Amino acid sequence: MFSIGCFSPFSWKQTILFLLMLSYLVGCTQKEHLSGEHPSSLDLLNPQEVQLMEDIAQSTNHIVISNQTLVKPKFVPHNLRVPIKGYLTYDSRRNNKVAIRVGGRIEKLYYKYNYQFIHKGDKIMDLYSPELNTYQAEFLYLLQSDNDPNLIEKGREKLRLLGLSDDQIGHLEKTGKFTETIAVHSPYQGYILFETALDAATAMGDSGSETEPNGMKKMNSTTEEVTSYSTYRNDELREGNYVNTGQTLFSVNDLNTLWAIGSYETRMSFDVRLNDPVILYSDLVPNQKLAGRVNFIEPIFQKNQKFAQVRIYLNNSSHRLKINALVSGILIPRSSSLFVVPVSSVYDLGRRKIIWVYVGKTPSGKKRFEARQVLTGVPQDGYIPILQGLNGQEEIAQEAGYLVDSESYIEPSVYPF
Repeated sequence: MFSIGCFSPFSWKQTILFLLMLSYLVGCTQKEHLSGEHPSSLDLLNPQEVQLMEDIAQSTNHIVISNQTLVKPKFVPHNLRVPIKGYLTYDSRRNNKVAIRVGGRIEKLYYKYNYQFIHKGDKIMDLYSPELNTYQAEFLYLLQSDNDPNLIEKGREKLRLLGLSDDQIGHLEKTGKFTETIAVHSPYQGYILFETALDAATAMGDSGSETEPNGMKKMNSTTEEVTSYSTYRNDELREGNYVNTGQTLFSVNDLNTLWAIGSYETRMSFDVRLNDPVILYSDLVPNQKLAGRVNFIEPIFQKNQKFAQVRIYLNNSSHRLKINALVSGILIPRSSSLFVVPVSSVYDLGRRKIIWVYVGKTPSGKKRFEARQVLTGVPQDGYIPILQGLNGQEEIAQEAGYLVDSESYIEPSVYPF
């Protein structure tokens, strides 16, 4: 015999019939639930209870329930000072290239070294050029033949284009003779920069390049390397050497303006903007404050460089500042106020920083927090600026580290930076 609960004993036939009826009723109930004719158990719960069940089902990597103290972001006066260190280099915008207009052999060279000062009109070299001598002979023939004045003027203009000055052309017309060598004069005034000086200034901060003890790049005497430069090096431009038409001899820079290349920590990059004031000091002029502004923020890192760099243009009309001199100072961001939160409210995941944003309460009154990625500035006085990822109306957990499991993989919500 078989008995169920408090019911009286049934025969085995009655027991089988009861079980069949029970399975039929269960099947009908499931069918009605699937067809929507009767409400499910979830439909009988209120929205707060449903939200609580969803929160509990959420991964702790994204949603956390806690009684953490809430803090609200605030604006504070901006008193950040970014320390910078760097060096001085020439302003490449003021480089004037001196090119040879006709090929030939150098008979006499008057300027041979880097950073020699040259005046406009000074003689650079005496050049023997068969091509130029041929054009001078043609011009003298035109003068002696008494041809059309227009043709003579065109011959005179051709000599000008080849680099002869009006005085040289006038002397040629007056004497009726030309010398085998012609003087080449400088069209600019300033300091001479051969290719070695240009390379050294460009390679400042590139510790991966091969350098000589004096800071210049190592130079090989191979033909491939020499011919790859459009500007001569100071060890290549020598008496007896040949120069080609259109090739640059050197550059001339008056150094009235210098660039200060300042380096600062990359974590401060979000605080640095164009036209931010900069105050620099140099050992060359210890009692003089060099005031400037951020004129350019370099968008790349050089080889082995671990710091961000800015460029400051400095007036050097007195020529007291020298190339490669070291400078140091401070950069003052122009922002009047910062949007900050306590340092403890930001959790550092390595490449990302997160905060726990308050998103509501559970039915039992506990606070719900959601992980969110943010961009931060430089911590100062116990606070850290929030640059992107949080608005002034939201509240966050005061101690972010207490909401993180050391074995969890945090999945913060992606904020559209």
